[in-house]
Amino acid sequence: MNAPARIAVWAVVIAVVAVLAATAIHAASATAAPSFNGIVLDARLITVNTATASVTVRIDPTPGGSFGQPPLDLLTKDVVLYTSTVSGSLAHSYRAGDFMDPFETTVPLDGDTSTYPFHHLKVEISALARTAGGVRSGKTVPLRLGISNSLAGYRVSTKSAVR
Repeated sequence: MNAPARIAVWAVVIAVVAVLAATAIHAASATAAPSFNGIVLDARLITVNTATASVTVRIDPTPGGSFGQPPLDLLTKDVVLYTSTVSGSLAHSYRAGDFMDPFETTVPLDGDTSTYPFHHLKVEISALARTAGGVRSGKTVPLRLGISNSLAGYRVSTKSAVR
């Protein structure tokens, strides 16, 4: 086969591969799950203190759907996020056009620690999000909470409690 024929064959092969790749990308984007329309909270255990019966959790909020502006995940609406702490609740106010900064909160720890290392401990994280008017006049913002852990000796299992 001469050089021009080889170049023509390679051009056809490259064109076919490009068409197949474009078709696969289009099919994948057409079947992708819709974005969550609310605030996603990724919570990670930082410390467990059995002496004070408390757990420090880092919460990283990310807006999704109509609440987030891609590609930087900037808020499109003012949001107030309320989270539980050992001493009550704490409000975190976020403005439209800003990032949702992560924060740490300390929440109560429940369970019998006398059976270490076989004890089962319970941590409850409560959260509520409302638009700018807050609890009194704002509208409820849907939340999705995920919990992870990288602390040695502790395993996390989740149970949802929608209230």
